[in-house]
Amino acid sequence: MKPRAVGYVRVSSDEQVEGLSLDAQRHEIAGHCETHGYDLITYYADEGISAYTDYIEKRPAFAEMLGQAERGGFDLVIVRDLSRFARRSSVQSVAFERLGRAGVGFASLKENIDLTTPSGKLMLTMMGGINEFQSAQTGLHVSASHGERARRGLPLGGIPFGYIIHETGGAPVIDEREASAVREAFERRARGETYGTIARWLNDEGLTTQKGRAFTSFAVKDLLANRFFVGVVTHKGAEYPGQHEAIIDEALFERVQLRRYRGRAPRSAPVTRGALSGRIRCGRCTRPLWSDRTHSGSALYREQHGQACATGGRSIQAKVIDEQVGVIFGALKLRPELRDAVLCETSRVHGRVDVKAVHAQRRRLARAYGDGAYSDAEYEARMREINREIERAMPADIPILEDAAALLEHLPQVWTEATFDERRELVTPLIEQVYVDIGTRRIAGLLPAPAFRTLLESAVRAAPDASVVLLPPAAGGLGLVETGEN
Repeated sequence: MKPRAVGYVRVSSDEQVEGLSLDAQRHEIAGHCETHGYDLITYYADEGISAYTDYIEKRPAFAEMLGQAERGGFDLVIVRDLSRFARRSSVQSVAFERLGRAGVGFASLKENIDLTTPSGKLMLTMMGGINEFQSAQTGLHVSASHGERARRGLPLGGIPFGYIIHETGGAPVIDEREASAVREAFERRARGETYGTIARWLNDEGLTTQKGRAFTSFAVKDLLANRFFVGVVTHKGAEYPGQHEAIIDEALFERVQLRRYRGRAPRSAPVTRGALSGRIRCGRCTRPLWSDRTHSGSALYREQHGQACATGGRSIQAKVIDEQVGVIFGALKLRPELRDAVLCETSRVHGRVDVKAVHAQRRRLARAYGDGAYSDAEYEARMREINREIERAMPADIPILEDAAALLEHLPQVWTEATFDERRELVTPLIEQVYVDIGTRRIAGLLPAPAFRTLLESAVRAAPDASVVLLPPAAGGLGLVETGEN
């Protein structure tokens, strides 16, 4: 039986030109299907709609095509070029992931991209997950850059009231009028004035916050708790000597903080949560485990619900389970055959056209036309050809898995260096649920995110001492832990 193919064609309102018309696109797709023995069953056409449209729902035929793919209506989608399909990577990622989950392949004729093989379909399935995973990695890179700035004694984010910046990226310097107000605000609070009273005084002095707003009691409270004024930069609970000059001394700052906490002790430990918060369940009864902490601030997973369960009311240190996830992540790599498919497809794309050379060719043509070397008709014909070359060179932002492969290879190191919050960001695109046996303090089963099921299957097999069951999508985890006590 021939593979069932559909064509997707699209033009925006200003693209009804030679080579981009709907009929021209249909002709090329039909020829491809005839050459490869596909059964072309229909076309989906969006006319007068830009590929930069952010919402799939605003492209009726495109949305209908994806829905029919998920209902098993055909086996592959063929487009003339990626710019007809979607130019925005966010739309591409969602559409590709939906096609991959439905087991539907994808081919783009101009770029010679053929994702109709099993490896190609797996690439499509992973697109959405890779996009989310890269977002989490971006957050870690931002955090790392903040850490580097803090170690250098430079501020993170906005500059506090009392300082100004003379040089972009440099150290703040004192604004004498505002700094005088900061000192007075601390002195007033140390004498017992309320936040509201201090706010009114600042406003009466004609001062505003760094955002140009009037001071409130909340703004004053935040200002008086900021250790930037004693000459330090704080990042993730650590303090570093700042390159800026202090406005107040440590003694005055502490006097204000003691008044803030008068009648109650300040919290001795920050609130922490495990990396699997919201995703971890009991492997016996499948009920969620709750985030908790010890008196010293260590994160716990606690089973606390009204259902009968042998481990009800018990808890386990979050780091014990989180470290087991880290072991599995340490074995997470792209399979060689999938990596080969990625490199094959990306080499095809990157080998298209030298964009700079084509632009230089266009400039030479313009100069020659100005010198009278070409007639108007010849110039217009040659310019149309060059413009088509440029359009072929830059059809769209193509989601590529090369970067994801590199990120996965560095995941063990990233996991080790990440905070609890950052680890949760890494877990989110990879794992939907984790089932644990509190009695043995071990992970019993994982429900992977669909985009990463194949990779996690190989990781679990490769991870040392990882006797973990990977659950099918419809499974609920019940019965993972055998017990006669329930």
